[in-house]
Amino acid sequence: MDNLEDVSRWVAVIVPDKPPIDKIGAVALVERRRAEPIENVRFDPIPDCTIAQLAHWREENILPIDIGPEKYNRSEQFGSAAEAVVTQLYLRLNVAEQRFVFLLNKNNATGHLKQPHMAIPLVLRELYELPQYDDAEVFARAVHVVEVYLSEQELEEFERKDATMAGEERLAALLEQVKKCSMAPFTPAAYARGMWRLGYAVEDICEKAGWWIAGWKRIKEEQGRMEEYARNIKWQTGVNQFLGRNGLIVRILETDRDQLVKLVARSIGDVLVVRKTTGHSAVLTNGADLRELAQHLCAQEPGQWYYALNQGMLLNGGRNYSKTTPTSFSLFELKDMVVKFPPISKNRRW
Repeated sequence: MDNLEDVSRWVAVIVPDKPPIDKIGAVALVERRRAEPIENVRFDPIPDCTIAQLAHWREENILPIDIGPEKYNRSEQFGSAAEAVVTQLYLRLNVAEQRFVFLLNKNNATGHLKQPHMAIPLVLRELYELPQYDDAEVFARAVHVVEVYLSEQELEEFERKDATMAGEERLAALLEQVKKCSMAPFTPAAYARGMWRLGYAVEDICEKAGWWIAGWKRIKEEQGRMEEYARNIKWQTGVNQFLGRNGLIVRILETDRDQLVKLVARSIGDVLVVRKTTGHSAVLTNGADLRELAQHLCAQEPGQWYYALNQGMLLNGGRNYSKTTPTSFSLFELKDMVVKFPPISKNRRW
């Protein structure tokens, strides 16, 4: 099949809510084969749709990416949403694009793209959670990061401008802020270098790369506030900490701050039950077996809970499931269920 014919029909794409880098990469690869960008990008907060809904979207020339039964991780065939889309649309990739898909597959397996200083794949996930940022803008700016990366990789050596950006005083302040990035891929430093090599105006480079730097700083400020808050939480038995059989410790927390949940979960006790003001809730452990509790809750509220077996988590809603119906159970009722159906850890039941 011809690449242009494969993708020209799509007037819109629909991706899971708050899409990470591999979904963003999939959209970028499709857009590169069109005469113009896909302006209509929809975010689906309920990615567990039906096959009929997928077919309906396609009839309307809307391309679903990593939605419902077509999620890449439901089979062992694909390592990322990008690889799934490439295969489904018969896209022929150049060398730079092939390497990019390999990076996305590797990142899904190891998280290596999130490790460098100011890593954009990590920053964008956190920016989705801050009320000051619009999800559509975060997504669009991340697509541009991918496009710059691929375009830079496709340049021949003799076409490239000075990689060090030496002598450009207007970039000095920017480069000082990103020197710890060590030009790792998908960091503001590499993004700025790519735009420089591609001939972007200095003002444009400073605005676009600076946006990610400012976002990273905002995240660090939020993390600092949440760390202080977490340190000051007083766990009181009978108030927000409860004891079950054989010394089981169950803690409860009501918050809309995902960053706070992550921090508290580091010293989780045995079980942490979390509830947002929307009613969406979660039961978190350090990898313990929650199958009995999962069976009970899924029977009580079918379709409202997801059991992440490997992580030892029960989720009612979540980052990509914001339209899931909230549980009808209170924090205290969920706590009582944990005590009644205790987790199993290292062959020990509490």
